[in-house]
Amino acid sequence: MKIANLFTGLRIVLMVPLLYFLIKGDSWPALIVFAAAGLSDIADGWLARALNQASRFGAFFDLLADRLLTLTLFCGLLTRGVPEIVVVSGVVLLARDFLVAGLNEALPDQLNIQVSPLERAKIALQFLGFGLLILPEQYGDLPLGADIIVPLNSFDVGVVCLSLSAVLCLMTVGEYVRRARQAFETDRNRG
Repeated sequence: MKIANLFTGLRIVLMVPLLYFLIKGDSWPALIVFAAAGLSDIADGWLARALNQASRFGAFFDLLADRLLTLTLFCGLLTRGVPEIVVVSGVVLLARDFLVAGLNEALPDQLNIQVSPLERAKIALQFLGFGLLILPEQYGDLPLGADIIVPLNSFDVGVVCLSLSAVLCLMTVGEYVRRARQAFETDRNRG
């Protein structure tokens, strides 16, 4: 097995303790496991490119691990009670994953979509949002001017980050749908 795939496998294995800690409400251990899973995601991609180990299986395995991580986080947070906007955001993120997986299955090697800057922002906001939702709630103030101070807490910022990620998700999925539609029309015109 390639070393990059070992890091992907580690990410999948880490989902068991992550879900356990989320369900138990052990925020700090859950956050540490989540951070380790995030680092393994960075490491597997970097290693695959650096060691010239990129493969179709590795790409599939990485996407599977990413989707399972999102599902694990979402399910774990649901057990803790979260606002409706987090539920909606989680469903949007998971629905996008199922849609893209389905389109890639129906149209293998035809979508050729590269990760855009908007997609990278979505991923960053998603990771930050989940991390802040796991973190025990922290409080602070955001000074906006000489006399304006807005009280903040990490949970609310996490909700905003995850919500923004879902909005970007809806924006980026349009490119997948557009390309899939073109490919389906091309196939229909050939048949």
